[in-house]
Amino acid sequence: MIGASVNAIFAWLSSTGFSDERVTRFLNPWMLVDAALVLILGLFVFRKSRIAATTLFLYFVVVKVRQIHLDALPIGHIAGIIFFGSFYFNAMRATYIWHTSYKT
Repeated sequence: MIGASVNAIFAWLSSTGFSDERVTRFLNPWMLVDAALVLILGLFVFRKSRIAATTLFLYFVVVKVRQIHLDALPIGHIAGIIFFGSFYFNAMRATYIWHTSYKT
């Protein structure tokens, strides 16, 4: 939910005409679609959906790899990628563990 909130804030800033040179490359109106997708998948993860958790983790990995490949993400943000990636991975892992223990 934190990731969706950050994306929504950046999407809102892109619609206001924010002009700080250091932040402008992160501003994109399509981030609102990204925020909505992460929010919807996050809600399904709270309902312990394995498909949503796996999709959310894979979506995060694909987006970050693409951003690094296109040089749209500075290498200095690797710590943030690892931080959020570990949360998404642990959410995915927890849903699989929950379903395994629920069946037994």
